Amino acid sequence: MTKFKKGDLIRVHAKHFNAPDGGTNDNGLTFQENWERDGNGEWCHGKVSWVYRKKSREAQKYRILYDDGTTMESLEDHMEAAPEGDSDAYSEESTEYEQEREGDIGTGKMLHLSLILVTWRGGLPAMVTRICQRQ
Repeated sequence: MTKFKKGDLIRVHAKHFNAPDGGTNDNGLTFQENWERDGNGEWCHGKVSWVYRKKSREAQKYRILYDDGTTMESLEDHMEAAPEGDSDAYSEESTEYEQEREGDIGTGKMLHLSLILVTWRGGLPAMVTRICQRQ
C-alpha cells in the first residue's frame, strides 16, 4: 500500500534536489540555496500526479507536479503530506483550471491548450519547450 495517492498535496525539502556531487549553479549556489534565496522557503510543494508501481527492493516513486510547474519523480521517503494551508496558490489554481477545462469539453466551445515544459539543470532552467494543441 502506498503512502500517497494521485491528487494528494505534498511537500519535499529543497535539499533533496541538490546535485549529488554538490554541484552549484553559476552563482555558486546549490538548488536549496537558490530556492530559498528566491523567497520560496525550505519546502517544494506539489501534487501527486502519478503513482508508480513499486518494484521489489526499490523505493516507492511518485511523479509530482510541483507548484513552479515542473514535473519530477520523487521518492516516498523524501515526501510528506503538506499541512493544511501550507501549499502555494498554484495547486489551487491548477485544480480550478482542470475543473473549468472539463466543464468546457462537452459544450462545443473551442478549446486551446498551451503547455510550457521546462527542463532544469543545476537549479536553473536549461530548456523551455512550448506545446500547443487546438481543438
